[in-house]
Amino acid sequence: MSDSFNRSEWENGFNKEQFTSWHCSICTKGVLNGDLSSLDYTQKESSKAYCEVDPGVEFIEYVSQFKLQCTYCRELYFLTFKGEVNESYYKGTNGYEVEYHEKFWPIFCYPAPLVFKIPENTPDLIRELLLLSFSTFYFDPHGAANKVRCCLEELCNVNDIPEMKTNNKGKEVRDFLTNRIEKLCKKLDIECGDYFDSLKTIGDKGSHYKSINVLEEEQQLDLEIILDVYEITSFLLDEIYSRPMRQSSAERINKKYN
Repeated sequence: MSDSFNRSEWENGFNKEQFTSWHCSICTKGVLNGDLSSLDYTQKESSKAYCEVDPGVEFIEYVSQFKLQCTYCRELYFLTFKGEVNESYYKGTNGYEVEYHEKFWPIFCYPAPLVFKIPENTPDLIRELLLLSFSTFYFDPHGAANKVRCCLEELCNVNDIPEMKTNNKGKEVRDFLTNRIEKLCKKLDIECGDYFDSLKTIGDKGSHYKSINVLEEEQQLDLEIILDVYEITSFLLDEIYSRPMRQSSAERINKKYN
């Protein structure tokens, strides 16, 4: 898959010592940094009430906001996050002892961080749809998947794959996205139909808030599935918009020596 996508930046959360290396979607050059020493958070009232009945750390839930800034263009980002307390055991002088660690998970970020590098000549609407997906995928994976499905429709549109076709009676009828994708792959001369079909399937489930079959088990759309979607999407956009440019550049250079 594409080298421009690093899923570990998105699936591991962060803590009070280290934030992950998110990239700026405004300039695409800098990374987002925040002052972790100023990290402030509050236990949810519902969590407080539950802990009065059962004080187990597994019921502690935090919520707060955190300000980030791009190291290159200085654009400000605002992250809403939630937190939890994890426990780990180690062998100490008095036998096994326990340590508690606070872990935080993003909920929403504005502007949207750049989950993967979008090729420069990607059409504007596709880029906008991807950024909308990037801003919400932590708390609304179904909506995020729907935005990627919209990208597939727009890919067909910008490559002049018509939405309507004429049936054998001469009447215009709506063409299914599966058929449009098949025509798109043929036109672009890429063998990526299976990848497109996977995105379409997940996007359809996201649009209708349904579960999806993963390794023969029904599963609700979650972070892992959405990151799979992004990894495939990153690969496909590289194939469509980046690889031809690299190939053209290589051919131009090669002609200098032949």
